[in-house]
Amino acid sequence: MPDTLYDLIIGNVESAQPPDDPGPEWHEACAVTTRAQAKRDKKLTPLKTPRVAELSVSKEDLSRMQEDPTLEKFRGMRNAEVRNDHEITFKVKDSVLYRFY
Repeated sequence: MPDTLYDLIIGNVESAQPPDDPGPEWHEACAVTTRAQAKRDKKLTPLKTPRVAELSVSKEDLSRMQEDPTLEKFRGMRNAEVRNDHEITFKVKDSVLYRFY
């Protein structure tokens, strides 16, 4: 082969073992950790959240608090808004305004 692409040609070399019969001292090693392996092995840590005293708000109190005029534009929304492939709608149920995501 006068014009080879590389200086090394792999072929039948004396004393070379076949690929399906490795030597007894040979062992398989993983030298690289892929992103998928790292993601799979990653342990989840709980989020740090501040301690908050429990709020006791009745449905009537919540309905009264939602009488804010700035919420009127959401009460009147009839069509769903799409953000990042997610649909956002607002509905009033039992006089309480809910956001559905």
